[in-house]
Amino acid sequence: MADTTKSDAVKISQNASKMFSGTKQQVSTDLQSVVSEINAKMQQARAAQAKIKSLMNQKSSLSTAQQNGTQGVKFDSQIANAQAQMTRYQNQAKALAQAMQREFNAVPESLQRIAKSMDQNE
Repeated sequence: MADTTKSDAVKISQNASKMFSGTKQQVSTDLQSVVSEINAKMQQARAAQAKIKSLMNQKSSLSTAQQNGTQGVKFDSQIANAQAQMTRYQNQAKALAQAMQREFNAVPESLQRIAKSMDQNE
């Protein structure tokens, strides 16, 4: 009887270990995925920022008459679109980072609830 109890306890321990190991790997994979997505959004924002700089340089190379004419308006439109893109990518990256931060902040509270629940079950 003692041997059976001991072997059952060992099996439970092994299964719990496998479960937490798998969970850790999944969390690591999910975390890496979110970080990669944030990095991609920030790279897109940097590309839009470079485009803004390039367009502004092109516009400034025009004569004053051209800057105030249709060519200047075209550049202004393209600059505004690039600025909107840059802001959108930055906001998306920020939202992802904030969501990740909220999840991390919720972990200690979840662990406390689990511990409290386990204490009540004992």
